[in-house]
Amino acid sequence: MNILYLIPSLSNSGGMERVLTDKVNYLIKLGNYSITILTTDMKATESPFYELDVNIKVINLEIFFDSIFNLPLLKKRKESKVLLEMYERKLSKYILDNQVDICISMGAKELEFFSKLDVPVVKIFESHFNPTVRSSFIAVHKGSSLFWRILGKYRDWQYLQQTKNLDQVVVLTKNAQIEWKKTHNNVCLINNPSPFVTISDKIDFTEYKRAIAIGRLEDQKGFDLLIESWRNVYSKYPNWKLDIFGEGSKKNLLQKKINENNLDQVITLKGTTRNVQQELLTSDFYVMSSRYEGLPMVLLESISNGLPIVSFDCPTGPAEIIENNDCGILVLNGNINDLSEKIISVIENVDLRKKMSTIAIEKSKKYSIELIMRQWEQLFTEMLSNKARSK
Repeated sequence: MNILYLIPSLSNSGGMERVLTDKVNYLIKLGNYSITILTTDMKATESPFYELDVNIKVINLEIFFDSIFNLPLLKKRKESKVLLEMYERKLSKYILDNQVDICISMGAKELEFFSKLDVPVVKIFESHFNPTVRSSFIAVHKGSSLFWRILGKYRDWQYLQQTKNLDQVVVLTKNAQIEWKKTHNNVCLINNPSPFVTISDKIDFTEYKRAIAIGRLEDQKGFDLLIESWRNVYSKYPNWKLDIFGEGSKKNLLQKKINENNLDQVITLKGTTRNVQQELLTSDFYVMSSRYEGLPMVLLESISNGLPIVSFDCPTGPAEIIENNDCGILVLNGNINDLSEKIISVIENVDLRKKMSTIAIEKSKKYSIELIMRQWEQLFTEMLSNKARSK
């Protein structure tokens, strides 16, 4: 079976890149698949951040949609049209020349033309967010003036139209499935797999006096809110530290915020790490301050390592993993004071952390890569059978 994945880049250390890498590495080892990953915004000189099996082919088209991101709106639209036409031509040619059976979009620029692409291939959209992700993105990056709200609503509407006629939309959470099914008849649910094998039931309850957060240093991840909330934590527990792992365009602004709040002795921007598991295992709990998410890989990583979670109840994902405050605590979305209070409550209650750790480990077993990839294989077989019957 010949499968083609579409993603902007593999050079980043994000969750989407991580989950794609884990899935294709698993599939290629089964021996039944030929897998290619096609990128639009990755340079030929760059390497994937996560290690790929040598039998997986990566093709970098070097179209670079990110180069026009900050252009004025009208100029950006004009330039985007040119790049999209180039991308459509190159993608169509690759699919035809290589007899691709299944093409899977991770939700980037190809959605602008994907459903109308006139090629004999099964088209799957792997949706990592809810149907209003575009308006959420615009609100975070452009603000909430009337113009940007209207544009956001229009982009959400486009998003739905662009995905209705695909062969399948795969969503990651029950909440996303409910939302997508309001407008679509082609939706199924397959969770992300955890990249880690669940640790043994015997947990090391050493107290490190350390909380951890991981993610791109961008507005979506809400680290500005987390830093503000830590002021209250610091006033009560000055010996507890917060380490934030990741890189991004907001690094200098976040460091400035840390310094202005006199938190530079307890909050550290650590950069990226290739040993996420070790960092999780030497922390007491994980904090997620995102404004919106899909099914966050880092939360799956956390529970696989028995790490309790404190998270904003943002759309979507955290509430899929944390149910009735079992393996963590959900916080009123965007509420800095509530986040501080919940962090402090977890610091103060060692027995609660132990209880959450035990539940987290048990819960993580349902996200094993074997179970999740079995669902993907079943979907692939079903989609190709449907395609054959429709000829």
